[in-house]
Amino acid sequence: MTLFEDMRLRAGKNDISNPFIKDELMRRIFIGTGQKGSRGTFVSLYINGVWKGYYNLCEHLREAFMQQQHGSAALWDVVQVGSFASGDAIHWNSTLAFLRTSDLTVPANYAMAQERVDVDNIADYVMVNAYAAMWDWPNNNWVAARERSPQGRWRFYMWDAEGGFGSDNRNPATYDSFIGDRDGDGVGGDSNTVRIDIGDAAATASNAPKDVRTFYTRLRSSPEFRLRFADRAQKHLFHGGCLTRESMQATYTMLRDLINPIMRETIGSYMNESFYNAWIASDTRRNVFFAQLVRYGLWPATRAPEFSQHGGEVSTNTWVTISNPNSGGTVYWTINGVDPRALGGAAVGMPYVGSIQFAATAMLKARVLSAGGEWSPLQEALFTVPLRMPFFLPSGNADWTVDGNWSTSPQPYPDGIGAEALIPAPSTASREANLRSPVTIGGLTLELGDSPYRNKISDSGTTNVLTFMTTNDAARLTVTGNGDGYGELEITAGVVLSTNLTVTVAAPTGNASYGALRLKEAWSGPGGVTKEGVGRAAFTGEGKTYTGPTVVNQGALQITANATPTRSVMTVNPGGQLRLVSASTGGQPRTYSFGGDLTLNSRGRDDSLPAVAGLGIEGGLRFDPESNDSAALITNRLVFAGPSVLHVENARNTLHLTGTLLGAHSFVKTGGGNLILYANNHDYYQPACVSNGTLTVHGRLISPLEIVAGATLTGVGRVGPVRGTGTVALDKTILTAPAAIGLNYAFVFSAATPTYCQATTSGNAVLRLLSIRPGGAPPVIDIYLDMPPLAVGDTLRGGFFVECGQDLSSFLANATVRFFEPNDGGDIQFAGRFYAPYSGALGLTVTAMPEAADFGDGPRQGLVMEVRADGLPVTYGEWLLRTFPAPAGDPDAQALTAPSAVATPGAAPNLWCYAFNIAAGESAAPSLPRFSLQDGRPLYQFRFDPGKRDLRYLVETSASLTGAWTRVLFDSASDSPLTWQWDGTSLYLLDTASGPSVEPTRFYRLRLELTEPY
Repeated sequence: MTLFEDMRLRAGKNDISNPFIKDELMRRIFIGTGQKGSRGTFVSLYINGVWKGYYNLCEHLREAFMQQQHGSAALWDVVQVGSFASGDAIHWNSTLAFLRTSDLTVPANYAMAQERVDVDNIADYVMVNAYAAMWDWPNNNWVAARERSPQGRWRFYMWDAEGGFGSDNRNPATYDSFIGDRDGDGVGGDSNTVRIDIGDAAATASNAPKDVRTFYTRLRSSPEFRLRFADRAQKHLFHGGCLTRESMQATYTMLRDLINPIMRETIGSYMNESFYNAWIASDTRRNVFFAQLVRYGLWPATRAPEFSQHGGEVSTNTWVTISNPNSGGTVYWTINGVDPRALGGAAVGMPYVGSIQFAATAMLKARVLSAGGEWSPLQEALFTVPLRMPFFLPSGNADWTVDGNWSTSPQPYPDGIGAEALIPAPSTASREANLRSPVTIGGLTLELGDSPYRNKISDSGTTNVLTFMTTNDAARLTVTGNGDGYGELEITAGVVLSTNLTVTVAAPTGNASYGALRLKEAWSGPGGVTKEGVGRAAFTGEGKTYTGPTVVNQGALQITANATPTRSVMTVNPGGQLRLVSASTGGQPRTYSFGGDLTLNSRGRDDSLPAVAGLGIEGGLRFDPESNDSAALITNRLVFAGPSVLHVENARNTLHLTGTLLGAHSFVKTGGGNLILYANNHDYYQPACVSNGTLTVHGRLISPLEIVAGATLTGVGRVGPVRGTGTVALDKTILTAPAAIGLNYAFVFSAATPTYCQATTSGNAVLRLLSIRPGGAPPVIDIYLDMPPLAVGDTLRGGFFVECGQDLSSFLANATVRFFEPNDGGDIQFAGRFYAPYSGALGLTVTAMPEAADFGDGPRQGLVMEVRADGLPVTYGEWLLRTFPAPAGDPDAQALTAPSAVATPGAAPNLWCYAFNIAAGESAAPSLPRFSLQDGRPLYQFRFDPGKRDLRYLVETSASLTGAWTRVLFDSASDSPLTWQWDGTSLYLLDTASGPSVEPTRFYRLRLELTEPY
């Protein structure tokens, strides 16, 4: 299953820490019976980064689970311990009433019961729980379900089963679950036990339990069910069945090895294996359980027959014998899928008289009928016979259409609907099998072995079409081998897919350019192509116009632009890869246009492949061109049907996606190349990650983005919130995001200020944000000065534009800012140009300044990053270094550098000089705050530099000098000067709440506060 709707984190309430695997072990053993169950795994749970414990993650047993597992589109009745999670109790109650009131010893009544209840399921469910001596069951911890359809039957499902195998020593390994016998006296009904077999009196009463006890007890009254129970026991307790020691040991070991690393990391211990040693490894429970089956008539005295080979692959000339382990009786057998014993006891199989051969794959079923009329349990095994097919005899080039060239000569060469053919591996040189007339085939196998040679099918003439066609299943094209050779179909007349074709490449390496199979020339017809096998197949040539779907289930399907299936929809499933390989020149992309949506559900090729360079494992969609400096373009929509990886190999290659993104799953961008998105993806919300290379967004991608260290985000569009340790890099463009957390940044500046309304040619790069926050490490901001040398006093704006209220100043103060200047001999390349670290004499600093900007969607007020070239200082410490160049340890300098100190008699205090940009020797008076009336309202004016990152300007008012200064007119820590009158030098505050007409007196003061140490 690949679709899950309702998951549960199970905490193992009765097995909460160690060994913790019992619930999952029970469910997996139950699945091993052939029944449906919820297969889970073990995970560590973190909430907000805090570890909360390890849990058993599995799917909840609800309607969606039933529909997926049973391939059903119908509604379901689902009941858990008496409560219906979906549907209703109507059929449930009706079934229980039928079981209670019917005489199931009558075969016709038992047959009717089989229409209501899956009796194999009841047998398997009771058997596994009884074998494990389940505690707190069968009256509790169960789920049953039935499809609400005429053919729907009730089945039980394993759930909440950590009470098995002696949970907390409640039930010993000798426990009898059928009668609740804990002390071994054979009486049963011991304290705190619940028996499965409640007896017919209780099971036929009107108040009979509405759970598996009534189902089992009533069914057990039927001799048919008792024998069927024995059949299931024979299946599960012998020949590698799910209740054999070997099978349970394998399941147990798998789960132990899965949980041990988690336990060792979290609780400092390994899994407690005592229950395994006592119950499974010793086989103690198996011996006890068999005795119980015999005691309750669930295991007959007549033993099942044995086969000389218990299933598996056989050839058509292999003889299989059946032996009778009993002292007498007759063996009856079938290979047509029918039980040798009919309902009611009649023998319908063939009496065994001698060894058996299999002409085709078949299930051998056999029973022994004793002289006394007792039937043994059913013994069954599947014997598979490989298909025999004609194979090509010539070792060199020869004609397909010559009868004598085939192993089946003098019969006709393979040609016809469903016909099979095999071309063995070439041994000494490449070989061609030529079509000199049209050929139809249902299955074609090309063997490669470990040969380095090509094994090719070609045609001679223009009408000799190769047609794939079968009557039932898909046609097959199979390639096997482990060498560097490859198979090839080059049919100039064309290949016709009259039915779907499954292409299986069971050769992991093959040719470096084509993999193990090259498919050239035109392909047409109503069929589709399904790619299987871990190897790579390559579409080359032109004219792939077949109309059926293309599905990549495993391995890689490689396509050149000219060979794109233009009328086929493309789907890539887990373990599969669609690989685009066409090179391009001059920056012009090669175009891939499929016949519909491109659906992705794959991170890349099967991870079982060897880690060999050149296999190209990563990427469900992979652009890996034949040469670098290439580009490809996909015009279709991309639908993410599962977590997927988009891979662009090498930093010199680019993949353009012009279609929209859809789906309910995330994607990861890998590879050093550039992935460019153009569409406005309004309906795609899933998070995306750039783990390597570059993601360029020229449209809209509202998904949250994570940029991993070494990866880059760029573009001129809009993206969702961005976070990570990678880089946002903009080359004189504008990119918009709601938030940025962490990250590093690179901007190109070529002008004094950006042209905000021109996102593609803004002059100075701008990342437009609503908010910005640092991550774990201080960010690095690289500014590339693609412009003439700066002069003293120059200012440049851009880099960040953040809506007002966000503390861009603090972000910049904590960042490492680096400047670079153009240099053709420089060793730093950015956006196609070379740079070197800035070596000019000017001191370059950055700060945040208020800015009003229009990005084309209306005026916005915010803060913009400003670069100052030997301009006004942005920190008090910078001002001190310019004003007092003496060493910081100089005692005289210490006395002069305090904010309140007056460096020169008659001058203003240092903090005033810094705040009001009063130059050395300049009179302070013109720079001090001023007061006047404007239209009868108080106007307070003062020099204001919002770029001073460590300074707070606070204007307060009071009705008296001795009263409280309770009203704040302006606070630079929270207020934008753009809401007042600000000319870039002075701020004018008009107090509209005061004036002579309102009050006779009002006092104003300006407080200056340093917010950081200097």
